Amino acid sequence: NLEVGAIIRRINERKRGPSVLFNRIKGYPPGYRILGEPLNTYRHLALAMGMDPDSSYREIFEEYDRRVRNPIKPVVVQGGPCKEEVHVGEEADVWEFPVPLIHAGDGGRYISTWHVVILKDPASDWVNWGMYRQMVHEPRLLGGLILPFQHGGIIWSRYREAGQAMEFAVALGTEPLTTAVGACCPPYGVNEADLAGALRQEPVELVKCETVDLYVPAHAEIVIEGEVPPDELRVEGPF
Repeated sequence: NLEVGAIIRRINERKRGPSVLFNRIKGYPPGYRILGEPLNTYRHLALAMGMDPDSSYREIFEEYDRRVRNPIKPVVVQGGPCKEEVHVGEEADVWEFPVPLIHAGDGGRYISTWHVVILKDPASDWVNWGMYRQMVHEPRLLGGLILPFQHGGIIWSRYREAGQAMEFAVALGTEPLTTAVGACCPPYGVNEADLAGALRQEPVELVKCETVDLYVPAHAEIVIEGEVPPDELRVEGPF
């Protein structure tokens, strides 16, 4: 309750601070962890890209630009770490995870702050990966901020106009570059999974979801699946 957010914020303000892994979370058994700021410096980004950690901003930018010009399609696999334990129906409970209250004044506890939300455009084969925040309302109810000018908002508007629920999946705890593309802004219709492959310089392995018609990074630590109804809104935030 606020401690994790305060510690991470202080480290982030130091500019060259490390990423911090909290291994002992009050009220949770051993093994439940929170990772803060996995890419809080260009040094970390360079490491994630397999570059010299002392690479300059210009060197990182030029290498990033070179890689994304050569997208690499993902590959589908049959299993992965995210399939080791599956909870569906009444067994699914987001509060099982140590979801922190990050800032005083937040509207709730936020589980999705470094992640990818995966959506499929109903009018095409385009699959969008975006870093759309998610606040926990209930054990099986998340709230998301859907802005009309973002790709996720454009996709959701099509489902809503058709009166259909929009399926989604959230991948938490992938390796850094796979998650990082969720915060990038490629043109409409570009698959971020292809860009993740480009940055990694090898294909992202995807696995089929359990309850929705979507594919997620097989090596994600946690995957949340669900749907967004076309006619239900909740107050979300502030964050």
